[in-house]
Amino acid sequence: MQPDRRHMVLGTLSFAVLAHACGSVANEGDGDTGSGIDGDLSPEEQRRLRRARRNKRVEIDQQIDSTIAYMLDAIPRTEDYIARSLGMLVIPTVTKVGFFVGGSGGEGGLRINGETVGYYSAAEASLGLQVGVGQYSHVLFFMTEAALHKFRTSRGWALGTEVGGAMLTESDFVGTSTITRRAEVIGLNFGGQGAIVGASARGMKYTRLEDY
Repeated sequence: MQPDRRHMVLGTLSFAVLAHACGSVANEGDGDTGSGIDGDLSPEEQRRLRRARRNKRVEIDQQIDSTIAYMLDAIPRTEDYIARSLGMLVIPTVTKVGFFVGGSGGEGGLRINGETVGYYSAAEASLGLQVGVGQYSHVLFFMTEAALHKFRTSRGWALGTEVGGAMLTESDFVGTSTITRRAEVIGLNFGGQGAIVGASARGMKYTRLEDY
């Protein structure tokens, strides 16, 4: 699924994503996404809930596969980052919304050796007059064991506060046949046509989705 073909829903989706983003930032460190209420459900409701969670995992994994395939095809030398990284967080779609209170958010998974080992949300909230809705894909390459371990064991991990990180720009892919950016975590945002999106990951908080 290419980023430029995704539908942008300006109504319910925008407010739902914004509410998720603002709520996640406001509750930093809270990894409980509602699993505590499972005991109040009937056996049939619990079966439906487990089925819905399983389907959601399958959906996210399919989106991750499509995002990685598109990235490899559209953006040169990203295979080098995949090969050198010890783990890769892929958020297939980050939706950015804004109207007085802005924010962005999305869901994805952490891949290690090609397998999804956990599902995560990425959320950022900001205040001030903002206008517009946008979408892009977001990838973090973990280049050291220490950075990957920190990410997997932290609650409410944030790039730049937990470990040193750097975001790739168009200049990183021009005039060289090898990767030159050095950091514990390297981030990449991209939209349709393989365009590098200049959005920063500073202020983005990543939380493990325990229910998935």
